[in-house]
Amino acid sequence: MREIKFRAWHRDKKMWFPIIAIGLMDGWIDLMPAPDSSWVTDLADVELVQFTGFRDCDGKEIYGGDWIHTHGCSPTVWIVEMFRGTWCGITRFGDGVINAHIELINAIERHEAKVIGNIYAKHELLEDAK
Repeated sequence: MREIKFRAWHRDKKMWFPIIAIGLMDGWIDLMPAPDSSWVTDLADVELVQFTGFRDCDGKEIYGGDWIHTHGCSPTVWIVEMFRGTWCGITRFGDGVINAHIELINAIERHEAKVIGNIYAKHELLEDAK
């Protein structure tokens, strides 16, 4: 069974934080900015992304919203999203309509998928991979 976990992107600080606890009913989240420290903030200040249960070819955890680069298939850069009940690499046309998709497990096993960034940060990596 895969591990269920999330990470939080703080919109103002432009940083990822591990999550200690979430108060969904009260709208708060407890983040860990450093070991042995805690910071409670408004849940509306962060974007939560879910761990897919997969790791890339270097062993890095893959989360929803990550960009992955693949070898031997076209296109080579994909955004990780849940699609039809499974984690996939997705590409979209300019209007947002899905152009192509690949199941994440196939991208990892057959095409050496590697995390190169995410939709929240490191946009220059996407340009370098094209």
